[in-house]
Amino acid sequence: MVATADFLSVDLTIQRTPLETALDQPQLYALGLDAIRRLAGLVWTDHNVHDPGVTVLELASYVLTDLAHRATFPVEDLLASDDTEERDAVRKGFSSARQLLTNRALTIRDYRKLLIDLPGIRNAWLYPADVTYFADRPKQRLRVSDPGTPGVVPVHVHGVYQVLIDFADDVDLVAQTGILRQAGVLLQANRNLCEDFLAPLAVTRQDFRICGDIELEPGREADVSHIQAQIFFQVEQYLAPDVPNYSLAEMQQARKPDGSSYEIEEIFDGPQLMCGFIKDDEVDHANLPETLKLSDVIRIVTEIPGVLAVRDLLIVPVDSPDVPDKWVVPVSSPQRPQLAREKSRLVYHKDGVPVLPLSAAVDTFYSQLAAKATALVETPRPDDLAFSAGRPRHADRYYSFQNHFPATYGIGEAGVNSDAPPRRQAQARQFKAYLLFFDQIMADFCAQLERLRDLFSINPEMEKTYFYQPVDTLLGYEQLYGIDTTPPAGKTLLEVAPGLVQTLVETKADESPEVHDARRHRFLDHLIARYAERFHEYAAIVQAVIGTSSRTLRRHKCRFLEAYPTTGGLRGGAYDYTAQPPVSRWDSLNISGLEQRLCALLDIGNAKRRDFSVTPVDGHAAVMTVGPGDCRFQITNDAGAVLLKAPFGFPTLDDARTAMAHALEACQVPAAYLQQADTFLVVDSAGQTVAQGGSHFADADQLNRAIDDCLDFVRQRYGREALYVIENILLRAASDDLLLPICVDGNCEDCGDDDPYSYRIHVILPADAGRFANMEFREYAEGVIRAETPAHILPKVCWIGPEDQQRLEKAYRDWIEAGPGTETNVLATFIEVLYSVKNVYPKTQLASCRNPDKLPKFILGHRALGTQPKD
Repeated sequence: MVATADFLSVDLTIQRTPLETALDQPQLYALGLDAIRRLAGLVWTDHNVHDPGVTVLELASYVLTDLAHRATFPVEDLLASDDTEERDAVRKGFSSARQLLTNRALTIRDYRKLLIDLPGIRNAWLYPADVTYFADRPKQRLRVSDPGTPGVVPVHVHGVYQVLIDFADDVDLVAQTGILRQAGVLLQANRNLCEDFLAPLAVTRQDFRICGDIELEPGREADVSHIQAQIFFQVEQYLAPDVPNYSLAEMQQARKPDGSSYEIEEIFDGPQLMCGFIKDDEVDHANLPETLKLSDVIRIVTEIPGVLAVRDLLIVPVDSPDVPDKWVVPVSSPQRPQLAREKSRLVYHKDGVPVLPLSAAVDTFYSQLAAKATALVETPRPDDLAFSAGRPRHADRYYSFQNHFPATYGIGEAGVNSDAPPRRQAQARQFKAYLLFFDQIMADFCAQLERLRDLFSINPEMEKTYFYQPVDTLLGYEQLYGIDTTPPAGKTLLEVAPGLVQTLVETKADESPEVHDARRHRFLDHLIARYAERFHEYAAIVQAVIGTSSRTLRRHKCRFLEAYPTTGGLRGGAYDYTAQPPVSRWDSLNISGLEQRLCALLDIGNAKRRDFSVTPVDGHAAVMTVGPGDCRFQITNDAGAVLLKAPFGFPTLDDARTAMAHALEACQVPAAYLQQADTFLVVDSAGQTVAQGGSHFADADQLNRAIDDCLDFVRQRYGREALYVIENILLRAASDDLLLPICVDGNCEDCGDDDPYSYRIHVILPADAGRFANMEFREYAEGVIRAETPAHILPKVCWIGPEDQQRLEKAYRDWIEAGPGTETNVLATFIEVLYSVKNVYPKTQLASCRNPDKLPKFILGHRALGTQPKD
């Protein structure tokens, strides 16, 4: 009875969580009724359930809850489709956690993880390398060694690292050479901008031995050989702990040192590994020790099953056993301590009787323990989160809410009684037409929801942002829409009516191209904002200054989003200067992540490291002979359609080829395109016609689209817009004559620049290429370069003219193919050219005193002084 009384005293009230208004029909009905009373309270006072208007409100409120419920479907379900191509397109539009949440190696911990992930490597450590030059300030130059004269100060170059590798126990000397080579390749492939690595070295080891007297548990069946193998293995783990790898499932179940669980973002944080995941704290703990503590070794031995007590224990270096303090034993730096098992001596006692282990059995058990630990490190498991394909919900299925009205209204599936008078039938049709207004809005909402994958598509050809569908579940709907109810021969009205209504709805839709354009940009901007990026400043400058069309801008956004999973994670990376063969480093995408990101942000179509002093051509740009003395050119797209052609003939093929290069150069900016009737012309900066459109177009929209297509294709394929990012750290040399120049002030010790190597880059761009010739866009581009360069790196931006372009690209290519570290005339020539090229600016003149308003303002650092013509 007591228990029953206690049970009855418990509050069993079920708490009801209020629904959102859109999902609660009574709330929607109440809101609608309040609106009716507020707006029509003077003329409509009968709000009882028998009133038709109240019935409409009730049913409309019910349908709205259904639409709101569909909007709460999981996003993956709304994006899902039964169509294989659409499903694949959706899958392609999403990056996996392994692709998007990981990053290129950035920190020392990241590099250690990469190296530990390699088979055969047990651990790895990175240390700043000692790279020192000497600044001879009186002579304003760097030296490799200290000349010992007054005014010479050391210059420590930062960003160069020495890597020490610790191999697994089963790796022999021959295999070590190959692993060191693999480690060097891996480091160079993941090098950070303005950083470099010396050739990896094997860490030297310092042997230690343990000696002691150990009491085993009495009366326990324990194998002393197995116990000794466990002691050796656990002590070795203390001296040089393995860094284990974990599967995704294990990481999700694991706990951090503070007891909290790992979030998905934390699990995937760091570089992509082939053998699972490595915990940050375990990497940090596995450093080269400076001292060994005897108390830790005693604790390790005591915790091994079968050990009762440690009577005496000592750990000392094999080469110098006399240590000043046995409790804290120093380790020679930078060496890795290892246990010399064959020189260690442990005496075991059990029940007062000495027992001896078998050496062969100890080695067997130890090998088994070591092999198991190695398997935990080297088992391949590139885990990733599974992509949820979703379940198609067919949110566009709409059933007219008119079918839910009571039969007395005569607007449902049964319709009006066949013997009803014409007036009654007309009233029913009139009411259905009135309700169709609400039906259409709700049906289009469902169509919009079903096409969510199109609204957020990054396909540049996807332009629609409004979707419609006919309300074809309503009896006699074709009459309400007013379509031709006479089907063509061989067809039934049921077959053709939905298509006719669909065409009618889309044709009569009152959405201007401007509305569609603005909505498409908003969808793309939303996707870009999810990456914490923004395009507002870029859009403003290219549209206001360059005249870029909205369609071209949308294509740029789509390209940026498509490339972001790659360019976003590589933004801090450098190029691999060890890639083979050397010629593959030119005309190649083996460039820094900064270059790739800048090209994506500025819409530089061809991001390859290449010549930018000449216009590139390919098979789509062709010259041909039409007749005697009539040679022409044409530019075709990937589909073979002619985009551009010569406006007139040229005497020779060489003349046509030269004219084509000139036309391709002029086609880089929108201002070069002039609409003329049903086609367009291309003019150069002097106003001369250099090309014309490849065909004729039916209307202005097709003509504008053709201009956009041509401009986009030419800029992506044949644009000279490009940039070089040159890392000063790679120009190191061991000869005084090959060192970089320095800028020092003999009268000032604090304002000099003694170190031209550490975290410095040159960013070189062609000043006369495409949009770069526009000073306002050039200023914007320079601002982007400085903003995107990592904060610890100082960029020197230089816009060079045609002569310097040819000199620099040749010297740069020779040095790139020779490879950093080559101390020949190639390096000397490259340094001389690099430090001699100059910024060029548009020429202008100072205003005449007689008429100062004729010329624009002369801004220092933005204009070059020209020649004032004689009056």
